[in-house]
Formats: sequence, C-alpha cells, structure tokens
Amino acid sequence: MEPSKCEDIQIFADTMKALRVVDDKIIYQLNQVVPTRPGADQGKKQQQTTDQCKTLFNKLCETYQLRRDAINTCLNLCGKEVDELRKAKETNPNDYEATKKFREKQAKLRVIAGELDVEDIIQERSLKVFKDKCGKFYDASELKEFKL
Repeated sequence: MEPSKCEDIQIFADTMKALRVVDDKIIYQLNQVVPTRPGADQGKKQQQTTDQCKTLFNKLCETYQLRRDAINTCLNLCGKEVDELRKAKETNPNDYEATKKFREKQAKLRVIAGELDVEDIIQERSLKVFKDKCGKFYDASELKEFKL
C-alpha cells in the first residue's frame, strides 16, 4: 500500500474495503465453482472444479497477504509518527498542540491495529466457507497456515 493511503483513516478504510471484495463475494464465487447437483462432480467436471477451487484459494491467499502487508505498512508508518510525537510531547509537556497531535495519531494507530483483528475474523469466515464448499475437491491441508 502506498504510504499516502495511510495518512487519512477514511482512505485507508476505503482501500481495505476494496481489498476485501473477494471475501465479500466468496459464497457467490463458490456457488459458481462447486456443482450443486449430485453426480455433477464426476470425471472432467471434478477436475475442473478442483482447478477452480485451487485458483480461488490462491486468489484468497494473495489478497490476504496483500491486506496484511498494507495493514503492517500503515502500522509501521503510524507507529513511527506516534513515537516522534511522544518525544516532542515529552520534550515540551506543556505544548497543547503536540499533545493533541499525539493523541490523534495514537487513536489512528489503534484503529489500524484493530484492522488486524478484523482481518483475522474475515479470513476465518472465508476459509471456513471455502473448506466447507471446496474441501472435497481441493486438498485443504494448506489451510493450516491460516487461522481456522
């Protein structure tokens, strides 16, 4: 994620929302991939379903990594700013503006850190649905690296 998207919390939130589209539409995507009729998973159709499940899983993994990297980038940037403002505040404890900026950045840091918890919940939900729908078509042993 570009550092400029970390500056404004609304832009950060909008970026995260855009990156979560895959998870928002996972049930629809799985319904398109996994056959619902009995017997439809025979032979060529089963291999096609397996390939599509693998593709979807890889897409999920890529977006998870992208989102984690984005959150961590913003956490690092904001954390550095908080440290700098903390030092400025300690240097001049009577500076109202420094204290105000410090508290604002601290609140922003908490919001960004909260995104890691949101990310864990979204991943858990998506991977559970994925495992339920694609589990018999795609070896879900790779899911162990994620919290499930």
